[in-house]
Amino acid sequence: MAGFEEASSAILQGAIVLAWNLLCTIVALWLVDRTGRRPLLLVGTLGMAFGLLVLGLLFQLKAAGSTFLLAMFPCIGFHAISLAPLGWLIMAVVLLSCVLVTIITFSHHECHGLHVIFPW
Repeated sequence: MAGFEEASSAILQGAIVLAWNLLCTIVALWLVDRTGRRPLLLVGTLGMAFGLLVLGLLFQLKAAGSTFLLAMFPCIGFHAISLAPLGWLIMAVVLLSCVLVTIITFSHHECHGLHVIFPW
């Protein structure tokens, strides 16, 4: 495996990253309603920039081991609490006003049309 001595080490580190992402996503559900979109986007973008800066420095310094795993935590965490959920939230707000009614109408007529063709 690329960069790992054993496959179990890669699986363990992947599981750690996924657990961290899940934890930050749960925190994001709590934060979106309490802080608002704009502060979360600003803090999340700045946090991701800081985390990516640290990762870039570690690559330049040729660091090894699980240092990269620890340096990825801010990037993953800030993405999970800001850009990941808020993109979907903003799209839902924008689509709600102009496109959602058309989509619902189309799907409603399509379901009734398919029911006529396939009555079972």
